[in-house]
Amino acid sequence: MTRLVDLKKKGKILYTDICADKNREQSVKEYLGLLAAAFENNAMVRIALNLFTMMEMAQDMDVDSIDEMDGYIDRVKTALSETIVAGKPISEEYLADMNSLRDRLIDKMKALTAYSDAFDTYEYVIRRLEPAMRGSSDENVDKEELSQMMYSYVFSQKDNMSINVAIQELVKQMPVRMSKQRFYDIISNALDIYKGSETKSVDDFVDTILTTSLSRLPDNFETEYRDLYDIYAKLSTADYKNLTEEEFDKLCELHSDGFDKMEAEVSTYMMLTDIVNDIMILCNVDGIADKEYLTDSFEVSRKIVEGTIHATDIYAAADSFDDLFVSLEGVQEEAQDVLSSIVMNLDELSETYGDTYSEEVADSFRKLKVADKLFSTSLYMDISTDISVVSDEADDIYISDAKELLGAAFDERFKNCSKLEKRSVMASVLSLMPVFFNSKQEIKEYFDYALDSCNDASELTALRDIVNQITMGS
Repeated sequence: MTRLVDLKKKGKILYTDICADKNREQSVKEYLGLLAAAFENNAMVRIALNLFTMMEMAQDMDVDSIDEMDGYIDRVKTALSETIVAGKPISEEYLADMNSLRDRLIDKMKALTAYSDAFDTYEYVIRRLEPAMRGSSDENVDKEELSQMMYSYVFSQKDNMSINVAIQELVKQMPVRMSKQRFYDIISNALDIYKGSETKSVDDFVDTILTTSLSRLPDNFETEYRDLYDIYAKLSTADYKNLTEEEFDKLCELHSDGFDKMEAEVSTYMMLTDIVNDIMILCNVDGIADKEYLTDSFEVSRKIVEGTIHATDIYAAADSFDDLFVSLEGVQEEAQDVLSSIVMNLDELSETYGDTYSEEVADSFRKLKVADKLFSTSLYMDISTDISVVSDEADDIYISDAKELLGAAFDERFKNCSKLEKRSVMASVLSLMPVFFNSKQEIKEYFDYALDSCNDASELTALRDIVNQITMGS
């Protein structure tokens, strides 16, 4: 079998030959077979390393979720055992089933993402009440020192991207003492930046704001996780202004329980989605891959997967795979690097030669582009549309409509909010703004203003403690 390093070298040679018109049609076909094999190598290694972990995580899930998860795992095991493990061609039936399962997982993750945003919102509220409820408020928080600490943290970062992440991290925690109109003005100014860009970019930005602020909830928010919804309902209707210590303790416990359950569900379903995406990659490239380019790690991974799905005791099975797992150390990173080096030319070659030769070649390009989406870092990327398609340009009217939509959504969102909840929502949304500050000075001035405008000792104490956690963790 071929070594991974040989695939990387072969990919460069084929790309050079295609560009130089050296037996171009044959070189394009060889490139497609090579790329498909690189996808198979990478996907099989990932499945081998993830399948056991995911089955182990599933065993620790809440009892109410186990039966549903077991059903999903059975579908995954069937798809693998009846195709790749058995060495049989992959039928459209299994691809359709995995696509259906992926759609179901996306629906579940939409609900879980909304609960994540909800628990973030009420964590902000709870943490700012806690010092007062516990009698630990510091009446002498040094605002200037705290502002300088945040400023120094931001500009201790090594690059612009890290600086922006640090700014967002801190803005999300800051006291918010601005009028609703000032808040709307900041959003309006951010939307103005999108004039002339694609309408899809505007839609994505608006959707992020609406979902993060809980102004738009998924259809299955109430029904998908009834226990999480019950916790959310209690958190969202609590009278935070008049809580007793006992009531506060109950809310803290509720929040903690809900957050832990949500995190466990997210981790398990993300792992399952990873595996489903990799199975779908195998489904899409089946019949295209040149088996000559499958590596030793592919066969090792296939043996691990076969043993795992047929095991009556996954822990005993894992023990028997120790030597096989050892042989895969470092292989996942190498397989991904090799795949990345070959797939980087896919869009260019597809655009130039996708329709030049046979329908078989065109179909191979289409399937490999789907595999590339599934390989991306975005687990839930829409694979039904071509990401190269450009949407319409966002003109003044489109931007104005987006502003009106957000304004109406926040008017409704803030109707029955407590002050702290409203501030939490504002802080989260402000942290999403693409351009909020134009200079270092403006950043420092915002920190100073936000702190100077806040005279709540409990809130300032909480912020100081949070900032200490952030900066000491950097």
